[in-house]
Amino acid sequence: MAGCHIIIIGGGIGGLCCGLHLLHAGYQVSLYEKCPQVGGVIQSIPSAPGYADYDSFASIGIHPYAYRQIFTDIGLHWQDYFSEIHLDELYRVFYEDGSSFTFKKNEISYKYDFEAFYNESFSDYNTFINQFYQKYLTAYALILSQPLTHIKDMMTPHKLSALIKLNPLTSASCAIKRRFTSPKLRDFLLFQSYYMGYPTSQISQLYATIPACTQALGLTHIKGGMGAYVKALQKAFIDCKGQLYCNAPIERILTDHDKAYSILTTSGQMKKADIVISNADYHFTITKLLNRSARLHKPLLSFQMTCSVFMLRLTLSISLPMLSTHNIYLVQDMENTFSAVGSGTMPLKFPMYIYYPSYIDDTFNVNGSTTLNIMVRVPNLSFNASYWSPLTIERMRCICLKHLADLLEINSIAPYIIHESMSTPRDLQQKFNCYQGAAFGLAPSILQSAWLRPQPICPFVTNLYFTGTSIHPGNGISIVMEGAKTVSNLIQSSYPLNLKK
Repeated sequence: MAGCHIIIIGGGIGGLCCGLHLLHAGYQVSLYEKCPQVGGVIQSIPSAPGYADYDSFASIGIHPYAYRQIFTDIGLHWQDYFSEIHLDELYRVFYEDGSSFTFKKNEISYKYDFEAFYNESFSDYNTFINQFYQKYLTAYALILSQPLTHIKDMMTPHKLSALIKLNPLTSASCAIKRRFTSPKLRDFLLFQSYYMGYPTSQISQLYATIPACTQALGLTHIKGGMGAYVKALQKAFIDCKGQLYCNAPIERILTDHDKAYSILTTSGQMKKADIVISNADYHFTITKLLNRSARLHKPLLSFQMTCSVFMLRLTLSISLPMLSTHNIYLVQDMENTFSAVGSGTMPLKFPMYIYYPSYIDDTFNVNGSTTLNIMVRVPNLSFNASYWSPLTIERMRCICLKHLADLLEINSIAPYIIHESMSTPRDLQQKFNCYQGAAFGLAPSILQSAWLRPQPICPFVTNLYFTGTSIHPGNGISIVMEGAKTVSNLIQSSYPLNLKK
């Protein structure tokens, strides 16, 4: 192929990274984003004038190398685009009974405190971390970095042997409970495994590799938050001669004899392409952009989605020295809490993830203010689409503020609020086309993973590819970035360019 024009729909992390790989390989790439800015669900959210913007989600750099690797892969120096801050404190964990514990990168520094607080062997904890980190490395080589379009892709003796050793059919909940008796330690590990938004009793023990990777690799904060990282990717995309169109929603992917050949914008413009990649929500792509009935694609009707999130973002006039960058507030009976959310019930008491970038990053401390995000896992809209009334939103806000005030040991946080911003599952559905308002796409259940998950190549429309949270290898920023690289490799293999040297 002498030349190849690729159109990417959606400027989330998957779309940007996929575009960068393809631009580096010599393809012509145009990216269309419906919003005024790229980034998808991790784009920045404005605060009050004169204050720092919010990160829409938390900047949890669990796999620091992934954020750098995309720049290295395309021949750029990542230091020219963003900077990192390595965190000594990984998490500060607060419990409902008023106790707290801080996990650090340097494990030895808190060995005795760990054993005294959790009444568990630190050696056993370290063994768990090392074993599950090795499981992650195996899963990465075997599953996460590979396209799995068919079960036969896993049917080599080597892969089968490795898969059996991974024991993916054991749930994350069982794996953690077998190792530890401390309810508090169990809850901390289960909460991290629940990052992907599905009950830990229904996801593979491979997701227990999340806390293992955190402890083994540490956490990195990108200065300026994920909003700054999105801007870095955008700058690299433009530097690599990519064509970027914001405020450009797409009406339809046009096909002829089940072959994608063009897109139609909502303004009525038709843009031809040799290949189309959708970084939009998978269900939205099938039912809206392709205009296919969900009933004709039975998996769409049977897919289980992740939970959603309620987000409360605050600009405050005070600093909060009792918080770290990443904070977790845990309530009792965490596993039943996860199950309740997964079955559509919002518990009266719920855990919270509190992201406080002002602790480590002065770009969030503008005009004497500090910034934090509170994230709460909530049911998606498949259970009760009318749940998010103004009264419900205010109730959630008040509970979050009460929990925060209790942690800070003050009567009320309200007098210190300069500005606040909230988002609900409805916002995810309306602004980002997230099916059922699911925050993390298709659920990572055992029966919706690997070759059982939608693959990057569309099986019924040629020249059409997918990337994003609902597509193999799965959700999580670093995993989506890996999936984007897989899409690029598949395209380069199927549509090689004849470049003159």
